[in-house]
Amino acid sequence: MAVSSLKQLLKVLLENERNNIEWQEVNEAGLNCINSISLNKSNQEKLSSHEYIFGVSSQEEIQKILSENKDNESFNPTFIVSLNKGNAYNFGTGLLDHAKVLFVLNFIPDSVEERLHLFGLFHKSYLERKMWSTALYNYKVVEAITVEGLNVEIPNILKYLSTNSKLFQYKMIWELVLKKFNYWHRKIKIKSSLSTLLGKRKKKELKDCKHVLVTGWYGTETAGDKAILLELINAFRERNKDVNISVTSIIPGLSRLTNLEIGEDIQIFELKNLSFNALKNIDLVAFGGGPLMDSSQLLYISDLYDWAYKKGIRTMIFGCGVGPIKNPGYETLIKNILKKSDDAFFRDELSASMATGLGYQKETLFACDPAIGFVDKWKKKNIQSNNKEDKENLVTLIRSQTKEYSLTAEGEGDLLKNEMVNFITSYLDKNNGQSNIEMLPMHTFWFGNDDRDYTAQIVSHIQDTDRLSPEKNILSLYDLLSNIAQAKWGLPMRFHG
Repeated sequence: MAVSSLKQLLKVLLENERNNIEWQEVNEAGLNCINSISLNKSNQEKLSSHEYIFGVSSQEEIQKILSENKDNESFNPTFIVSLNKGNAYNFGTGLLDHAKVLFVLNFIPDSVEERLHLFGLFHKSYLERKMWSTALYNYKVVEAITVEGLNVEIPNILKYLSTNSKLFQYKMIWELVLKKFNYWHRKIKIKSSLSTLLGKRKKKELKDCKHVLVTGWYGTETAGDKAILLELINAFRERNKDVNISVTSIIPGLSRLTNLEIGEDIQIFELKNLSFNALKNIDLVAFGGGPLMDSSQLLYISDLYDWAYKKGIRTMIFGCGVGPIKNPGYETLIKNILKKSDDAFFRDELSASMATGLGYQKETLFACDPAIGFVDKWKKKNIQSNNKEDKENLVTLIRSQTKEYSLTAEGEGDLLKNEMVNFITSYLDKNNGQSNIEMLPMHTFWFGNDDRDYTAQIVSHIQDTDRLSPEKNILSLYDLLSNIAQAKWGLPMRFHG
């Protein structure tokens, strides 16, 4: 059946999904429609020669099609997926690294965990811009999913494939130009300077701080980052039960969903677009956990500490590590943050020593990572040792190697993956059916790599998978801790594992 446009094809796909018509018919429609998509002549020729459209219902189906055509250099497919409650968790963000996929949301998510999973799929689809014509739709889904509260209204994709999306595409191109010229950093510098012209106030003691602004890596948070934030909130509320907590966020939409997950109502400020007028009542700026390490976001955090320093607002480092630091420019920013900090404690002795070496001149205190404090409180409240029934299970919290920690991350990652495959295979053989392995994700957002994609790669190289349970769903922080608490052994990676 031929169709005359991408819009019509989507109508066919969604109608077939509802009527359970065989996908083969849809694929034929997709192959036939490509000649009549409204594009300029050169793009029409390119598409008709090299591109195919497939309607698919599983990630395995995509992988099979790609594998069958791996030797065809002109094969450049587009996959269209109608997401429903039954198949949403079968698709991971890692798929978008090697396939062009248009996800069409066809259900209303009724849990925060579902919203977090969908947020990853649509946010990456929007930001990577492999399909410019659908960027506005992806953006609208992200916007709908991250609305505060439980009522989610799903956008109609057919509405956002119109020529109106052209304006949005021009806006995205303009944003790329602004990014190239470091527009947001320059803007924050100017706004910060103007704000400090209004004068300096008397710096408050820690015990008197009523409004705390937490900064750091929020907006890309792992389960460990959430635990740190909750421990920081606990620490300040113990001193003042009415303290107001706000957070800067790299990706505010993710932080809004984290708000829902942890049951807090924290005010969120976008890190690269801070309004210093809105921060006029802040008493304390705290770098809340995680490491002081190489990251472009340090530009904004360093400016924030400069602003607080000039305004007479107290600053601190709350349980951070230091490093890895490989870039001299980022090292300069970290030195500035340390220099402008009134108080600090670090999460380990080495970090405290490195902070001193980088110019921190006050007393260098170190203690456990704040996440450990939160987990200890959670354990005492939720796990009764005399009622605890350990499963004969091993839980893993394994993560792929990333370039922040190693310049040869890809090669080291392959070696590590092989070691993991060998260890798991050996463990299962030695335990001879007496113990299962639960592979749990500690990080499920595509920034920093989704752990579920990594565990799927490992599982694909293991023959005996009957006793392997790789978690495909997103677990809340509390569900993750519950699963870990019921296991007998654990195999963690990274600091927060």
